[in-house]
Parts: sequence; structure tokens; C-alpha cells
Amino acid sequence: MRSLDIDYEWTSLIIVADDDSRFAPGGDDAYYRNDPVKYDLNFEVKLKFKGEGNVLWREHNAMSRRNSRNGLRKHSLTHNKTKTERYTAKEEYFNHKILLAGGEREQLPQVKNGFVGRWIPENGLRKLHLKEGEHVYPFSVSLPDNLPSSFEEEYGRVQYTAKVVINVPYDIKKGKEIAFEVISSLNLNDEPSLAEPKILEREKFYCCCCCKSGPMTMIVYVPFTGFVPGQSIPVTIELDNNSNVDVDSIKIKLERVLKFKARFPSSKIKSKPFTIVNACIDGVEKHTSKTRMEQIKIPNSLTIPNLKHCGIITDTYTLNVEACVNDGYINEVISVNIKLGNAPLTIAINAHQFDYSFQTLNQSYFSRKQISENSHPSVGLTEPISVPGYAQLVIQSN
Repeated sequence: MRSLDIDYEWTSLIIVADDDSRFAPGGDDAYYRNDPVKYDLNFEVKLKFKGEGNVLWREHNAMSRRNSRNGLRKHSLTHNKTKTERYTAKEEYFNHKILLAGGEREQLPQVKNGFVGRWIPENGLRKLHLKEGEHVYPFSVSLPDNLPSSFEEEYGRVQYTAKVVINVPYDIKKGKEIAFEVISSLNLNDEPSLAEPKILEREKFYCCCCCKSGPMTMIVYVPFTGFVPGQSIPVTIELDNNSNVDVDSIKIKLERVLKFKARFPSSKIKSKPFTIVNACIDGVEKHTSKTRMEQIKIPNSLTIPNLKHCGIITDTYTLNVEACVNDGYINEVISVNIKLGNAPLTIAINAHQFDYSFQTLNQSYFSRKQISENSHPSVGLTEPISVPGYAQLVIQSN
């Protein structure tokens, strides 16, 4: 046998032999020119499916040393020497093996070109006659429930692979591995609390020498907190500035934080923040009030992995509203936890109820001011975004 090539066709393994090769016990070491080559082997074709998560990063730390002087010991840092520490963690989600041919398996492959690989009894022994052509081994594997989505970042990944090995003695072996993508649906309707409105309020006093001004009060209202890419987050900001300090601007950011959790050599968390959307609107002068509504559009291109069942990588989203001031004062920030998924909320939301609830809230804080109906958003949901199939293959050469 001069060569064997291996390929995948979605749910089939294809083995291509370039000649008529015979596998038999007790094969000779010498062959005539037109004779098939014989090997003394136990021929096996194995397929292995595996899903696992990994976290890895390195940190360079200054080394410490002990110095002895007059019988006393002290510690000091050696700045020109560093120690590299590897932080790792690993999870296994499933590990499944299939014996497609050989060994004790009696099931025979189907062959596209009409030939059939078959066991041939000979002197009480069995041998596998592998004809030239494509030999197709159909297979199917049911993936476990609650798998995290395929995911890859700088410090960690969740990966699923299928590997086939043609196992023969004397290191005559062929193998190939592919990675396949698992897309786990993240249905926002599974968390009813996401359909509830969020109302947060902060009050800030700015002091200047012996003079204390009135408060700056900021209210942030979001009618619900579950969204999918392509939707907009309707956020209403009420700012009543009774202080002696101007609010120069209001920044609105949708931020994402990935956290990677190492377990060895010790427990440690590494965070990686991202800014998805960054908006800036006009501020509010001292002793004045304003109500603003903004639509924060979530990019369609954003991919949301379902990492609910991954214990070493987490993915969180926050809408931050920041009142920016000068003169050395600290900015006031309100943070609203947002949940992003790939299956949208299907609840019915009445825009008039939204107007009424927020207007009532406003009147309790600022009874002198009425909020016009046209200052509020229409919060109808966009059409559901179709979720790709549960698993799709991404072919990679070994």
C-alpha cells in the first residue's frame, strides 16, 4: 500500500487507498511486482471526539532573595531577575471514542465506487482486504446537553475536535484532526428578570472650601436589560444639577469584560475589558435640569458565546453612564448590568406604560418638571435573529 488519504464529509469518514492493499496476519516480506503488499497487523480505524476548555497566561515577577549581614537576614527584590509564572486551568466537557473498523468491530464500511472492504477468512484467521477507491464510514454522535459555545481569545478558549487515526503496527499510521464549532443558543427568555425595567439613581455633592452646594442627581432608566446584536438599548437619563459645578458632558459606554480563571499553581483571575459602544452627549450646566433619551445600537457583527456552563471563562456586559465634571472632582458613574444573547426577548412591551412609569418616577424627584411623551423611545423589539445550526464543521488540515 503506497498511501492512504483521509477526509471528512460531514457525517462520514472517507479513506482513499491508491492501490489494492491487503492486510493479513503472517504476511511475507518479499513480493512479486504485481502482488498486493501484505502487512502483519491488526487494522483499526478509530474516531475520537473531544470538547475542552483551557486557560493560559504568563506573568513575569521580580525575584526575591535573602541577604545575610551580621547574622541578620533581610529580604530584598532583585530587579534584574524575573520569574515567569504560568497560570492555567482546564475543563473537559466530553470525550467520546468510536471504533469504526478493525479490532472486534464487525460492521463493514460502505464504498462509493462499488467495492466493499471485507473480512476474508484464511486458514482460520481473518484479514481485511481494502480495495482501491473511497471507503466511507458513516457515523453519528449526539453532543451532550449544556455545552458552552466554541470560543477563542488571547488567554483562553473552548474547543471541540474530532480526530481519526488508522492504527497499524510498526508505526504505519495515518491521522487527521478537525475542529468543529458548537453554537449553544443563549435564549434571553430563560431569564424572566431581564424583561423587568432597571431604574438607578445617584446623588453627588460637590464641596468647595467652606461652601457646600446643592446635589447633582442623576437617574438612569432602561425598560428591560436583555438584548441581541442588532437591537438598540433605549436609555433615558435624567440629570438635575442643583450644584455649583457644571456637568461638561455625559458619556455612555457599553462595555464587555472577559474573565479567565486559573486554578494552577494558585487561583487567580485575569480580566480583559472591551468597549463595544462609546457615545458622548451634552452635559448640564449648574442649577439646571435635562432629560435625554439615547439609543445605543449593538453592532450586528458582535458574536455572543454561551459560556454559562464554562467554569473558567465568563463574559459580562455593562452599560455605564458617566457624568463628567472638571475642577478636580470625581465623575459620578451609574452602571447597569446588561445581558446579551442570540435569541431575543419575545415579551410584549407597551411604550405608553414605559412613558407613564418613568414620568411618575420623575415627578417623585422633580415635581416641577413634566416629561413630554415625544422624549421617550419606542421600545418595540426587532425581529428575532436566526441562530445558526447547533454544530457546524470548520475543516482544518492536521
